[in-house]
Amino acid sequence: MGPGRELNPGDRLHRPGGQGDSEGLLSAFFDFCRVDLSLAEATAKGYKRKIRQFFKGVNKPAESVRAEDVRTYLKPLVDGNANSYGNALKPLKTFFREFMKMPEAVESFKFRKITLAPVIIPSKEQLQKFFEALRTPIARALFLMYASSGLRKMEPLSLKKEDIDWENRMIIPKNHSGETKKSWVAFFNEEAELALKQYLATRKDDSEKLFRISPHNFIEVWKYASQESGVKVTPQMLREWFCDEMGPFFVCLLGHGFGHPFSFSVLRIQVQKLVLRVFQTPPDISLAVSPQGGAEIWVWDETPPTNVF
Repeated sequence: MGPGRELNPGDRLHRPGGQGDSEGLLSAFFDFCRVDLSLAEATAKGYKRKIRQFFKGVNKPAESVRAEDVRTYLKPLVDGNANSYGNALKPLKTFFREFMKMPEAVESFKFRKITLAPVIIPSKEQLQKFFEALRTPIARALFLMYASSGLRKMEPLSLKKEDIDWENRMIIPKNHSGETKKSWVAFFNEEAELALKQYLATRKDDSEKLFRISPHNFIEVWKYASQESGVKVTPQMLREWFCDEMGPFFVCLLGHGFGHPFSFSVLRIQVQKLVLRVFQTPPDISLAVSPQGGAEIWVWDETPPTNVF
């Protein structure tokens, strides 16, 4: 431990050389994320997985990592998707700055600015083609759950059977214990209900989880269906499709404050439509709306008001 460095869980646990020691460090980091930072379990697991990938790439003990190692690891992501770069950087900053108390390893790295692009909504024909490429009951049930409820990618995968109110076809999620995202109740349609019951009828286990599939296997199933159908569909696209379908039914759409489904995704899509309708401008617009601060937009049927916002 360097002179003057504050004692931390990483310093106490890490002993270079053994796989067991590395796993012990990662387990301690997971507990740190859950307890100290109050991150949701899925987020903490994701951070742990990303840090494991990092150490496989740099192949050196945690205390020996320097900014040059982080730079080499992140370099292949620089020209790619800004979200992918950010998703790689966030766990590294949390691990080295907060957990290991080694801010010098990550302090020079900045998150890239993300420009909001126009939302491309898949057509119903494209969704149907993709759906037909899903071969298993669990895959079809998940697709219909995403499409009819608008849930985020990890939310259905974290649901328990007790979270479902079958009488009202309502989801009452308890899976967001973190600070970054909040969930409200959501609903699913009759088609999703039928597919979900058909899937559950195939289950022979007594697990409390609603869907028995790992995030990795889920991604592989989704990739196969995309290749088979020739149509790219992601849970986020289904969430945006849901927002596009449901948005016009609300008189007033409020931003982040009310939680799902009155979400920033709904607001963003409706603002995009609004600008096109009122100003007839191209869709490559920048929205001056903060998902943290919330916003308000009114949807009308005929004559728009003079003051749009």
